[in-house]
Amino acid sequence: MPARPVGLGSSWATAPSLKPPSVVGFVSSSTRCLQYPLSPSISRSAFPSVFATPPRAAVEASSYEEANRICRSRTGQGLSRQAWALAPKILDVDQCRDHLGPSLFEIHPEVSFRALATSPLTAGKRTWAGSVERRRLLEGAGIAIPDDIGPAGRGAGVDDVLDAAVAAWSARRIADGTARCLPDPPEYDAHGRQTAIWY
Repeated sequence: MPARPVGLGSSWATAPSLKPPSVVGFVSSSTRCLQYPLSPSISRSAFPSVFATPPRAAVEASSYEEANRICRSRTGQGLSRQAWALAPKILDVDQCRDHLGPSLFEIHPEVSFRALATSPLTAGKRTWAGSVERRRLLEGAGIAIPDDIGPAGRGAGVDDVLDAAVAAWSARRIADGTARCLPDPPEYDAHGRQTAIWY
């Protein structure tokens, strides 16, 4: 399949709120990502940057200290400050989900890259070798990132552009019905909505 250019510029410029990583949905456990039964194509090497989802009460807490106490009392695990920093975005996405319903999916770039590669990646995405490796994987899947992506290219990091491109690969798989998810089958939140990472 010839590689097709993927348009990143306009979506990047008009949707800055999508840039930070976030998760979609809450489940009763905060260790969702750590307990996934892994598929044959995904190893735990893809998971260091996947945050466990805190309980809703922890995300809605007024301070990190309160959120950490809630997380420990309900799950037996503390909450990292890095995960706490994502709380506003998690709540933003949850509100969007109330309106978008089942058309909103969670995608984690490194899980998608790991599935696309079918073997462990050899370098981090912020390194030159890692960026080349990921770009070649995308091209092999028919997604070519143009050298010039417009104004976004003067501000977006290389790893962010790669993440957006592999998210497009996962979105295409979701649209054509070939995507898989972690966990499989997916978990459900209190409203009966699927909660999983799709790739």
